[in-house]
Amino acid sequence: MDLAGAARDVMAAIAWLKAHARDLEIDSARLVLLGRSAGGQLATAVGYGANDPAIRGVIALYAPHDMPFAWSVSREDDALNSIKLFRQLFRRSTRHAGAPGELPGGQRAVASPARFSADVVDPRRARHAGLV
Repeated sequence: MDLAGAARDVMAAIAWLKAHARDLEIDSARLVLLGRSAGGQLATAVGYGANDPAIRGVIALYAPHDMPFAWSVSREDDALNSIKLFRQLFRRSTRHAGAPGELPGGQRAVASPARFSADVVDPRRARHAGLV
């Protein structure tokens, strides 16, 4: 899976929802993205990176927002063996076996939405959410 491609898929889904809003009886000008874990990470990346005024909010449940930080505190002897999980994730999703900080720019933004979202989020809310 391509991380940037996943973000494009979400944008395509948003476009579809807007195109079918009348049939679905939804307000296409007031959308909220929701995701958990990796889905929350993706929802945050799209919600704050898309520059779409129809996206009014993001609900991200236990989502990883700062992959370089998570990598920096991971250990092989933790319960999940996070280092192994990170390497598998990046190998599968990017064909890149290195650390998250070495990802190409577009994939790094999706992998770490905190890297750009802190610029557009109220700093008080970002601190509360752990984004800065």
